[in-house]
Amino acid sequence: SSPPDYQAAHGYYSRAADLGDGHALYKLGWMAQYGVVAAADLSAAHDFYTRATEVGGAEGWYGLGQLVQNGSGGEPDNAGAAAAYEKGAAQSEPMSETALAYLYEQGLGVERDYSRSLALLTDAVSQEYSFAKAALSIHYLAGEGVDVDYSRAFNLAYEAANAGVIYAHGIVGYLYQEGLGTNRDLDAAAGAYRTGADGGDTYSAGRIETVEAEISCADL
Repeated sequence: SSPPDYQAAHGYYSRAADLGDGHALYKLGWMAQYGVVAAADLSAAHDFYTRATEVGGAEGWYGLGQLVQNGSGGEPDNAGAAAAYEKGAAQSEPMSETALAYLYEQGLGVERDYSRSLALLTDAVSQEYSFAKAALSIHYLAGEGVDVDYSRAFNLAYEAANAGVIYAHGIVGYLYQEGLGTNRDLDAAAGAYRTGADGGDTYSAGRIETVEAEISCADL
């Protein structure tokens, strides 16, 4: 497939933003934040995200939360990020819900609350948000706020991995390697780890050697 034409997309989003389209304003903020078509401009990103929220674009709250959490223009502020994500989550915006769920799971900027994290992720998964599926799979794998359910963990991680969530390949690989929630399959585990490692997931990269050693022993 051909690479995305960000310049053309920027023009499209600019025209839509002029008409008050909240999603277009969010996308322009994202492009400004990450320097997609020009040098990164965090001030412009902040302005676009803010304008998005002003026209009902809930994604703008996620963008603002990311800026605050990453310390753009100051120190990283998990509590400030959580406040922004809460406003997006109040509108069932799945990126905000998933980011906020992570803060509740880890106790970053908020009191640790597995039940709240679980509820946020469940709503995001109901909207087929793949990153939420990967995050929710960890709750079922670790029994965080819910009974351990390896089958549910595997299915969620598998769907997320197939949708392109890189770190989900590491979860799938682990479950294949241990035979949890699915039949034990060392070759499938190795394949999942390699895919994750190729995408930059350090956990997957670190697991390849262990599963290859198991495969070698099984062949003896």
